[in-house]
Amino acid sequence: MRTASKLILVGGAAALGLTAVSLRGLSLKLPASEQEAPARPASAAAAASPSTEGPSFHCTGARTAIERAICADPELSRLDADLAERFRTVLASATGGERSALLTAQRGWLGERDLACAKHPTEDALPCLREAYSARAVWLEATRGGEGPFCEDLEQAWRAADRLKQPRFSLHSADLASDRFRIFDREEDQQSAEDHPEWANRLPQSKLLDTVGINTRIIRATGASPLLTAVVETGGTMQCSSFEFYEPVQGSFRRIEAPEPETDEYCMQSTEIARVGSTPALVQEVTGEDADYAKIVQRQASGWRTTCELTAHYRTDFQVDAEFCGGADCAPFRSRVLAWVRELDVYEDAHAGSSADAPPPSGLQRTRRHDPRGYCCSPFEGEPGWEDGGGSVPTFGREYAGEAATQFLSDRPLYGFDTARERYLVRLSPAMFGWRTTDDYVVGVYRLRGNRLEPVAGYVVLQRRAGLDRIERGS
Repeated sequence: MRTASKLILVGGAAALGLTAVSLRGLSLKLPASEQEAPARPASAAAAASPSTEGPSFHCTGARTAIERAICADPELSRLDADLAERFRTVLASATGGERSALLTAQRGWLGERDLACAKHPTEDALPCLREAYSARAVWLEATRGGEGPFCEDLEQAWRAADRLKQPRFSLHSADLASDRFRIFDREEDQQSAEDHPEWANRLPQSKLLDTVGINTRIIRATGASPLLTAVVETGGTMQCSSFEFYEPVQGSFRRIEAPEPETDEYCMQSTEIARVGSTPALVQEVTGEDADYAKIVQRQASGWRTTCELTAHYRTDFQVDAEFCGGADCAPFRSRVLAWVRELDVYEDAHAGSSADAPPPSGLQRTRRHDPRGYCCSPFEGEPGWEDGGGSVPTFGREYAGEAATQFLSDRPLYGFDTARERYLVRLSPAMFGWRTTDDYVVGVYRLRGNRLEPVAGYVVLQRRAGLDRIERGS
């Protein structure tokens, strides 16, 4: 798994006698016997059934920026209506005590949704809202409104996301889905140490950090009372982080020991703080197309204790995200690209991510005429990106609109590919993002013109999940 990782510290309506109660941004129908004081409807019409073509509430009475954003966006309107229907289904099957708890949790979620998304400009609030609605739908499907141990709920959420065909459910999704879990990475949680001299310079510079671009900040995890404070230094070309932790004691702060963060040489695991319920937690999360990993360590009276460790394994496959054809007949390449990538990926997984010496995929041949080692590894002068040592997918001046990386690994070979008319050279490798490899692949097809490569075609191939395989507990 070549993946970036993150450590985060961290019956029918008539039979039920339903009447309408409007929660802001989500209309719910509750049994009349269990209504609390009804929230004031957004309009006189809000007490009636909401429109089937809009959100679950009436847009004529939309008062907040979040409500107006939902009303203005057809996809968000649909997500809101779908979530309201899912909530009504869960509510109808709950007992009296469960319904009260479910209503409280839903109100809590609405508040968290607004806090998380309202601070964004309108164009950024929309993706936040879509993620929040998708995450809440998964959480309701997983928990059916009940609250079990958080680790069990997280495992069920992973399974529910697979059933609902959601691309993934991360710990950040759990933050958006449930008010029981919070990651303290929002703007209101963090302050610059420069504004608080009493915290400045408490933390010696980490050996992992470069001397360039050090940023010291304070993160406060809050609940009913302050839970934990972290002094964080982040910086260097690899954006490594180093932490010290404090807890409030009699109006002051006492430094406490915390589990040593699990890091790697590339600092792809960073650190945040979180809470589960009202308990401080450290949470490690590593995500990739083929696996998700989560570990939760909670601060308890007896010290830090691991309360959750889960790994979800997924089946994967590949899809062509972009093709760039330079005018030649690209059909012979297009029909073979996925097969080449699948073969190479099997080798990469079996040999710890190194395919420099991989046997050629089916239909390709080693070529000895360009390098004494047996095949060409270096990009030719004039090939896009050759100055940086790796080269990039040929795009013929067109812009790649996707989000995947497009640079080759510099040590990956050129293979020969023969058609009835001509010999081509093919380079394929995991895609590079800066100096990191990713789960995606890039493919370039060239003709040899003297000592130069003439681009013929380029492909960006994405690895995507194809379903949940299994979930394991423990390390």
